Amino acid sequence: MGALDALINAPRPQKLIFGAMVLVIVGALGYFLLISGARAERDTLLEENEVRRAEVLKAKADEANLRPFRSKAEAQRKEIEQA
Repeated sequence: MGALDALINAPRPQKLIFGAMVLVIVGALGYFLLISGARAERDTLLEENEVRRAEVLKAKADEANLRPFRSKAEAQRKEIEQA
């Protein structure tokens, strides 16, 4: 334990500063190794989600525009069958 003797025998303010530095380093490593990668992936997924929402809205609008034509086509089919 010779390497830790200097820390063990250090005055209280130096121990607090060392502990704060260790916490900052651990926090920074955690952020860069864990959170930043997940954040980039989340941003990509959010962009894809917006694209999909736009596609769904367009498909709903297209389907709504096709309804009158479908009913006309069905009416014409019935007329053809009767003829």
